[in-house]
Amino acid sequence: LEPVRRECGGRSRRGEGGAMAVLSARAHRTLQDLQEEVAERTGPSCLVSCSPEVDSYCQKSGLSFVHLLRPFCQLKNVNAPVRTVGDSAYRIQDLTIRVYDGRTMYQPTVAQGDDHLAHVLSSYRVEKEIEGVDAGSEESLRGYLNSKIERAREVKVPWWRKFRQEYDRLLLFGTHETLDLPVAAIIAVNSSDPDVVSKTKALVERTRQEHADVWNPNLLKHFVLVHDCQNGDMEMAKRQLEGMKLAFGKNECHMVHLNGKVPDLLNGTPPIPDLWSECIKESLPGGGAGEFKVQTSGAGGAEGSTLGSLLSDEDINSVISFLKDFVVKRLIPHLENRIRYFNHHISSTRKGMRNQFKNYWFRKEKDNSLAVNGEPAYGPQSIEFQIRHLGDLSFMMKDFELALSSYRLVSNDFKSDKAWKNYGGSMEMAGLCIVMMRGSQREAETCLDSAFSAYQRHGKDWKLTVRSLLVLSEVLVASDRPREAIGALKAAIIDNNHLRAALLLEQAAYLYILSPKPLFRKFAFHMALAGRHYSTCGNHNLSAQAYTLVLAVHSKHNWPFIDEHMHFSLGKESKQIENTPLALQCWMRLLVAIYQPANVQQQYLDEFLKLSEAVQAGNKSNMLPLLLPNVDVENVYVHFDDFRCFSAGAYAQSEQVWSRLDERVIPPAILSGQNWLQADLSSSKDYLNLCGAQEEIGVDVEFANVLQVTIKVQDVHLDCSYSATDIKGFQSSSAEDVEVKHEQFTLLPLEKTLIRLKVSVKKPGMLRINGVRWLLCGIAYGAQEFDIRGPKRKKVGEGEPHRDHPPHRRLLFEVLPTIPRIQATFSGFPENMYAGEICKCGLTIENTGAAPLHAMRIVSTNNSLIFGKFILAQEESLIDFDQQSVETVNSGGVYSLPEDFTLNPGAKMQCSVWIYTTQVGNVGMHSAFYFQPKQSHAKMKFRVLHCTQHVQVFPSIQLSGEMLLSEVSTKQLVLHTKIRNCNTQDTFFVEKLVESNGTHDLNVICARSDDSNTHRVNPKEQTAIFIEADEKGAAGKLEGSMQGLNLAGESMLGLEPCVLRSLKESLRLSTPEAQAGGMKFPLLVSWHTNSRVTAREHSGVIGMNFLMKGQDKPMHMTVSYPQRIVHNFGGDAVCMVPCTISIFNASQQSIQGTLNLDNAVHNTKPSWTMPKGSGQGPNDESMESEGSDLSGCPSYCWCGKLVHKFYDVQPWETKEVAATVCIFAPGCYEVDAFRLQWSFSNANFSQNELEGTKFCLNVSDGRL
Repeated sequence: LEPVRRECGGRSRRGEGGAMAVLSARAHRTLQDLQEEVAERTGPSCLVSCSPEVDSYCQKSGLSFVHLLRPFCQLKNVNAPVRTVGDSAYRIQDLTIRVYDGRTMYQPTVAQGDDHLAHVLSSYRVEKEIEGVDAGSEESLRGYLNSKIERAREVKVPWWRKFRQEYDRLLLFGTHETLDLPVAAIIAVNSSDPDVVSKTKALVERTRQEHADVWNPNLLKHFVLVHDCQNGDMEMAKRQLEGMKLAFGKNECHMVHLNGKVPDLLNGTPPIPDLWSECIKESLPGGGAGEFKVQTSGAGGAEGSTLGSLLSDEDINSVISFLKDFVVKRLIPHLENRIRYFNHHISSTRKGMRNQFKNYWFRKEKDNSLAVNGEPAYGPQSIEFQIRHLGDLSFMMKDFELALSSYRLVSNDFKSDKAWKNYGGSMEMAGLCIVMMRGSQREAETCLDSAFSAYQRHGKDWKLTVRSLLVLSEVLVASDRPREAIGALKAAIIDNNHLRAALLLEQAAYLYILSPKPLFRKFAFHMALAGRHYSTCGNHNLSAQAYTLVLAVHSKHNWPFIDEHMHFSLGKESKQIENTPLALQCWMRLLVAIYQPANVQQQYLDEFLKLSEAVQAGNKSNMLPLLLPNVDVENVYVHFDDFRCFSAGAYAQSEQVWSRLDERVIPPAILSGQNWLQADLSSSKDYLNLCGAQEEIGVDVEFANVLQVTIKVQDVHLDCSYSATDIKGFQSSSAEDVEVKHEQFTLLPLEKTLIRLKVSVKKPGMLRINGVRWLLCGIAYGAQEFDIRGPKRKKVGEGEPHRDHPPHRRLLFEVLPTIPRIQATFSGFPENMYAGEICKCGLTIENTGAAPLHAMRIVSTNNSLIFGKFILAQEESLIDFDQQSVETVNSGGVYSLPEDFTLNPGAKMQCSVWIYTTQVGNVGMHSAFYFQPKQSHAKMKFRVLHCTQHVQVFPSIQLSGEMLLSEVSTKQLVLHTKIRNCNTQDTFFVEKLVESNGTHDLNVICARSDDSNTHRVNPKEQTAIFIEADEKGAAGKLEGSMQGLNLAGESMLGLEPCVLRSLKESLRLSTPEAQAGGMKFPLLVSWHTNSRVTAREHSGVIGMNFLMKGQDKPMHMTVSYPQRIVHNFGGDAVCMVPCTISIFNASQQSIQGTLNLDNAVHNTKPSWTMPKGSGQGPNDESMESEGSDLSGCPSYCWCGKLVHKFYDVQPWETKEVAATVCIFAPGCYEVDAFRLQWSFSNANFSQNELEGTKFCLNVSDGRL
């Protein structure tokens, strides 16, 4: 390190206490600032006395003579050699002198000082710093806080620096210090006086008399001749200067010329730099502290002139030359002599062992007549005064080692005399000496702490106590100990001076946040206290900026009570400083104080509306981010029509419902191998929605009133941007491009409402919905931007959104040219019905778009809607079809209109719709209407309209049961049918039974019926009936067993053909087993009831598919044969009996096989023979059962083709084989010599064999 002597330009102490530790950059900067401030306020003080003419010369440039000299009193690079005591010398590089008018060299009163400080700090207008701060934006507040912190790291807060300067200035010229006593007198006279010497002597004498309290015979006197270049001759002034040099000495006189600048009226005079504004201090009401009672500078020049406007460069150089010569040649040598004089005198009387003992034992008593406030005072002739003066002179000359020894020497006398004020002053200067030498930090703190204690014991001048603590805090900060400096600042809050308390608390807050580990909450707490003190003393500017910093700290915590208090306080202070925009922001945040009672909330609302009326003044462009009503900007639902359109209520259904319908209704050719979602969005962006021009877009936005008072919300509409070209050219939308609908509503206390806001684009282009705007209570215009959450997109182009959203949350649209759009309206749709009931309603379809459409297709959920033919509107000019009706084609529940049918804009068509469902409860009847534009667009080749209707379906009858195969014939089925009434109130009557395929005749067995030929089923009752079903064309139809039930044909159900076809199709597809190829028997049951709920009659049809259940054999064989055979064996010895063998495939797979008829005649089968002459045949009562042992009888055999092969017998298919049995004698024969070898078609070999079931042939002889 450089020696401290070289750094500060003076002597240093080495070794004692050690040098200060290595400091941080901020602490080092603080130490340098402290040293510079101490050197500036402790420089040699000079008394200035000038004639009135000299003041008039200076007033031409708006200055006084003292103010003229001040900017040039900080002399740099003086390089003057100094030798105070001893033989060693050092050089002073920089020296600052202080010049005061003798009439201002006194200390003002405490009250005057407080008023002056309040006035000075009130001049700091910081509202510009918080002008752009948004009290409701965390980002804005944090930015303001960070800027303040960065500024505080570099420099002190401006008003704190000004406070320190003014506070030290107010304590100048204290009676216990000699630091401010003048060491020289500058006498300035004008050159226009003919007798300058006499004038100078008179001025010196007058100055001595007027300022006798600061005048002493050893005062250095220097004379200045001031010449006005505008009045008088320079040569004459030089002659006057020579006369003064002869009278007072050559080195004691100087000449300064002023007002040498000649204005250039043509080109204008270039302005001179303002060097004097910072040097002119504000005057106190009572004067003193180095300034006049009335301001003497800045007001005396010509109108519109600036400070120093008439001073030329030569004038300024003459002032600088005078001051430098005065300091180097006169002041420094004079101070050297005075220091040597005082040091010699003090050394001879106080230094040495002999003098110390003498002073201790024989010290004189002090003169109590000079005591002040009970403490001893020391006159200029006292040794204590001289020691203190020696220390101050040494400090001025930067001989800090001599100064420190002098302060320590005299402090012992002050302490023993209990002169606490003087003791505190000497210890304070001793501490500053150590700081200037960069000595031991602890030693400097000890001295300053002793000064603080002494001032406290003095107790009558607390301003000195505060000053010592301020110096101590700066020393602690300079040593990188800000936490300890905070304690010193808090200790300086002594009296009830709110301004000083606010400044100290504010500085303590900055130290908290500038410490190595910032404490933001402590910073906010102390800053809030500072703001309160600022507000109490009337300094609302500094109070507002303090509260703004507190808000910045707490903005991220979301603590409602702290936020409310700070916004309320900042709002009041902002009103006081007429910062209405900031006050409006604060009161706006108070609108969400939900925990306050209703009367307080009403006060907040009224005050906000007043401020809003003053700021906005009805200007809609000045929108506020209002928090009332509370808008849910993160959760909005967008209703729009791209290739999918929705009618009322359809949006509420799940996506799966419409996906299944879309997959059915959209032709596969349109999809081109893709699914329905990829096909139409493949040419669009994943962040864009598609819509047509002149079509409405709706956004569901939730508004909530969080207050306990009623509010009125008007002019609610969407804020949109429009671009006619691409996504990069968005501008605010106009009425020519976008039509926005406005809404209004009233929100009761704590009420929520969901509003659908609508907008439509008139021309193709791009639309972006930014947010929502509204008018609160008819006064305040507010707006909120939508902020929909979602995952971030990886690649974001210019103008593209940064987050990915599903279609119902996207707010960016590509508007296509006008495309068709239909509106489907159901009329007469029932509110309630029964399961299985068929209800009829009407449907009207209108093309509400501006383009024609064609290729319409319609589907419904579970085919619950049955569509008839369409009847076109009467205006034939609206259609391109030559018929008044359009038939629909039903294919698997998809109703298609002809491809060449076109529905033009504005055209309507109607049709009858039958509703049929077997579901129970609140059933949704969902339908999808597919159509294509006549002129297809690349990004929208088709559209689908989704509609939904709901109906309450009551339970009716329910069918269940099973189907059995007859053992007699494969063409006969038995249906075990169970009918259950699922309704708890109504009785149902079964009227008709129909087999929907028309392949079987029905015969009801064991069914009861009433007089009206209907089957009654009571509530919650279940009944069972058996139905025989014989395949039509089979021999021996069953008749006469109907027992009252109507077994009707299809035409007798009274249904439209399209309805009956749909019922058949639904019944065919209703059972999964039937779809797999299993055997089914579709049965339709017609019923009616008189409803107790609706008080009217209802009728319907219930269908069921009976399935073959419990089949353990995949193959069946039955034989049809005559029951009785009579043959004349006398005429023909062989009886040939024809038979039919039926082979039935009861499996789920096709089979192949071989039927073998055994022709083994030697295989004698047991049989019955008739006894001769008995006259009894085989049917005699004495005949035993077929299972009895039979005596031998003539054998039988098969004749004709004995091997029958068949291939690919489908499931539930019957193959019939004609065969003949040869009988050779009368009797009863058991025939079973046949078998079936079969296998499934996918098998390569036969693996199953089915033996034929025995049957009996009863043959009698016709001769008997």
